[in-house]
Amino acid sequence: MELCDGEGFVLGECGDQRFICDGRAARKLLGERVVSHDEQSRLVLKRVLAHPALAGAGSALADNVLAVGGVVRDALLERAPGRDVDLVVDGDPAPVARSLASRLGAELTPHLEFRAAEILRSDGHVLDIVGARAERYPQPGVLPDVRVGTLSEDLARRDFSINAMAIRLSGPSAGEIVDAHHGRADLATGLVRVLHPGSFVDDPSRVVRAARYGAQLGFEFDPDTGQLAATAAGALDPTNARTQAELVRLLEEPEAPEALARLGDLGVPWLKPRGELVPAATATAAAVARLGLPLNERAGPLLAAAISAAPAVLGLPGPLARRVASAVAGAEVAQDLGLSPRMSEVDRALDGRGAAAAVAALAAGCDGVLAWWPKRDGATLEITGADILEAGVGAGPAVGHGLAAARAASLDGDVPDRDSQLEIAIRAARSESQR
Repeated sequence: MELCDGEGFVLGECGDQRFICDGRAARKLLGERVVSHDEQSRLVLKRVLAHPALAGAGSALADNVLAVGGVVRDALLERAPGRDVDLVVDGDPAPVARSLASRLGAELTPHLEFRAAEILRSDGHVLDIVGARAERYPQPGVLPDVRVGTLSEDLARRDFSINAMAIRLSGPSAGEIVDAHHGRADLATGLVRVLHPGSFVDDPSRVVRAARYGAQLGFEFDPDTGQLAATAAGALDPTNARTQAELVRLLEEPEAPEALARLGDLGVPWLKPRGELVPAATATAAAVARLGLPLNERAGPLLAAAISAAPAVLGLPGPLARRVASAVAGAEVAQDLGLSPRMSEVDRALDGRGAAAAVAALAAGCDGVLAWWPKRDGATLEITGADILEAGVGAGPAVGHGLAAARAASLDGDVPDRDSQLEIAIRAARSESQR
């Protein structure tokens, strides 16, 4: 190992580890590969500290606090920052969390069993804070057992090399990037690589995460990682809570169709093959955009378009299960409606089924949904059930039938005024009551 002489930067080696250091802050931590104070590191520090989640943090970022994971990765790639920032504390995280929350005037939620805390800022940005820790998975797919650990152990427990980098935020070593697992090299070559062969066994949901990162960043799997992921994909359990959480996160990404296709390529048995999945998922994503819906409305329709199994087999959580079922129904409705239905026909088929059904029907080619969607709540009537009763129609289901007929005529543009609405409603109600 070559030591720095205090004059500029020199390259040192220790075993198979290579690193750049600055003589004014020379350090080599056991099990860490440290890149200190090169020009890129200073730029990365500037980008990390500019993240909105860290705005105003100032002196609350003690010299034992490091940013870790995605914020470091994205700063190195010069990507737009995400909503969250992960911080790791080389020591007790509780004082740091309390100090940050107080300084930022933000909501603090401690998770004592994991030596962690979450700080939610008023603008929606989140700081996730953990004490450096080591963990062990007693069984695949369950929450790990956690103990106090070193910074090296904390980085070693993470999912992929590109997420296992940390940067010191303050003090004499500010800007020092700790990269024990060669994440910068994998960023440069565009690889997603796990840190150890048992990574997908410990947490099978990492298979979903790997596909998401690969699609999001345009990266490929390291060959060994690809083989490990394919082995795990064949038994990926969609009823596992962590897998479901990762699926929902994937489905909300702009690159979701490609991420799902990558999972299909790995051999996830309950997903369609790429040739079927990509066109269906792409059409679904386009339908969400055409209806002006936010990305979080894509989860149900996209999954419905991608799965090869019956939705019930997946054991999805309630809200997602309902959206998937709604999307399946919407796709079936589209077949019955045809390509150019009247707006009232679309309304009868889709009203009350939710956005997922509308997305799926539009994705299946029923363009009539596009005209109906903005008017579905605007087809207000100038009449009420009381008006129909006053005309001599008896109380009962016939009144609702009459109102529905007037709504249909309104949607189709056939009722220019209140009198026309009432005439149609009375005629339909009387006809129904005589059946």
